[in-house]
Amino acid sequence: MTLAAALPPEAWLQTGFLRAYGAEYDPEDFITYAFYGHKREHSAQIAIFRDAIKR
Repeated sequence: MTLAAALPPEAWLQTGFLRAYGAEYDPEDFITYAFYGHKREHSAQIAIFRDAIKR
């Protein structure tokens, strides 16, 4: 959080800022995926598994 707070506001929308993540993404995209998208993917996997064991 300390490093994130130290980023200048324009860096949050700078594509390619996180080279390892992908040239077309910015730090805001990464944070969104890390805290929302990843959990949503796993929630869908759990739902599929749950439905499969009910049968």
